[in-house]
Amino acid sequence: RFRRWMRRETDAVDWRRVTSLDPNQYPLFPNLAAVPRTIFTNPHLIVEKFLPEREGDLYCLRNWIGLGDVGENVRAFSEQPIVKAAVAFGHTPVPVPAELTAWRQAIGMDYGKIDYVMPAGRLVVLDVNPTPTYRGPDPHPLLQSATQSMAQALLKTL
Repeated sequence: RFRRWMRRETDAVDWRRVTSLDPNQYPLFPNLAAVPRTIFTNPHLIVEKFLPEREGDLYCLRNWIGLGDVGENVRAFSEQPIVKAAVAFGHTPVPVPAELTAWRQAIGMDYGKIDYVMPAGRLVVLDVNPTPTYRGPDPHPLLQSATQSMAQALLKTL
């Protein structure tokens, strides 16, 4: 059903004129051959291979937020292919993969938030935010725990 809707929506788009996309409605194409050629010539657009992490019928997104070795690492679920806060549920703490820790160290990241997936057990980093913020009326308890842990770690350095 989603793919039929996406085909109908994307066929009507003049991709040469697009300057930005709604991050809640990124188009997904079934394969590379289905991507309209004009997308590749538009300097405002980037084509990425969709590498979802799945558990059954659900899509997964992992988030690490922290300061040094302190923070939280969670996995959230969604019925939607693009997992965003508005459609995510079931936030579950998960261990930090060694590959993520090594990757953070390699880029020199001490503080921030990383969105990633682990399809077939392989680390795929989607987004790195060195200045994470939270907007919303009621932060998730895991986010509250992470911020408290980071505040305590900062106080220890004083």
